[in-house]
Amino acid sequence: MSDLDSAPVQQAWNDLQRISADEEERYKALARERALSDAVTERNFALREGEHKGQAAMLRRQLTKRFGPLDESTQARLQHATQEQLEHWSDRILDAPTLSAVFDPH
Repeated sequence: MSDLDSAPVQQAWNDLQRISADEEERYKALARERALSDAVTERNFALREGEHKGQAAMLRRQLTKRFGPLDESTQARLQHATQEQLEHWSDRILDAPTLSAVFDPH
């Protein structure tokens, strides 16, 4: 309990009360919190998007290496695929005897 009476704790408490009492400081603190939250959200979105594009690029390389050059419709299919589709096709490429078998829904 004696720690609560120490000078640094008292100074922090006084600063907190001053900041909380000042409407402009509260607004600035809220704006900083929102900006930080927005930055984290944007970073997470960019990471997911980057992972998705990377997975599509890797699958495109594997398909090309295994089955030869890909036609435009197959490339477009990869570009517009969902994450789940890319994962499914990435598993299917291991056993599929043909390119069309990779994309076969069964």
